Amino acid sequence: MRIFVLASSLRRTQVRLGLSLADMPRFVLQQGFAGLEVSDRQFAGRGEAELLRFAAACSRAGCGLLFDINVDLTAEKDAQRGAEIAHARGMITAAALLGAERLRICIGGQSLSLQRFFRRRRNRQRAGLDDVPTSGPLALFAGSRLMRFGHAWRKNLPARVRGQEKKMQRAIEALRELAAEAGARQLRIGIENHWGISGDPANIARIVCAVDSPWLGSCPDLGNFPRGVDAETGLRRLARYAVIVHAKSYGFGADGGEKRIDYARLLPLFPAAGFAGPVTVEFEGFGDDLAGCLQTRALVLRHWPAGPAARG
Repeated sequence: MRIFVLASSLRRTQVRLGLSLADMPRFVLQQGFAGLEVSDRQFAGRGEAELLRFAAACSRAGCGLLFDINVDLTAEKDAQRGAEIAHARGMITAAALLGAERLRICIGGQSLSLQRFFRRRRNRQRAGLDDVPTSGPLALFAGSRLMRFGHAWRKNLPARVRGQEKKMQRAIEALRELAAEAGARQLRIGIENHWGISGDPANIARIVCAVDSPWLGSCPDLGNFPRGVDAETGLRRLARYAVIVHAKSYGFGADGGEKRIDYARLLPLFPAAGFAGPVTVEFEGFGDDLAGCLQTRALVLRHWPAGPAARG
């Protein structure tokens, strides 16, 4: 079982140490991680030469790579949904150029879409219509505050969303296209339980079964559960489809355990279902983010049962 780290979970350390994105593969290997999980927010709009330079940096360091795609496949208007699908297709191509092993996708459907906000702001900044920076300390502060607000707000919402059935059907149709696109590049995609229609793990299982592709599965996150959804029940349902697992953390007790998430109870569900990794550390707490990521990795190592698993 290999442990990766989400690049955005180290954004404060990256700014503090003045590390470029190309520096990150070597840096995370030095910290004992097997690789990085990067986001389309970091690569959208970059040319092929820039992608290949980053891929070369990963190759030189021996750094594994996972790639995140943030879209809303549930949009009602055909033009908007078509643009989201086109973005996802472009990011699958980018992930293949980078040499990514697997993909994680967020499929949307929530009333508050942070990915849509960030993409619009980035597009406005590139067009010279917005003077708020998309990188550096100011963007880091604004982005992290907004993300925390969004997560806190969505955790108090019920799992079911408005117009859910129609959104489900639109997502299924889009994912049939995207799974075929990813499969042509030998890339498996995992749907993360990430609010919207994916807030209810039963919806993810239903989508995976409806698409019925060996290239589409789940990306279970230990922390993303809205009001009324039991984490153990949800993760048990998703474990059999797992492509990537996100080991979420917010803060730690005196014994090193996560304050909100019962790792001892939840993490063994995945090897029990035959999943061998990769597992990505995702720290969303305050303070030293590198220390938080390392503490989360220690939790994974402590609670991942020894012995072989059937698949990875």
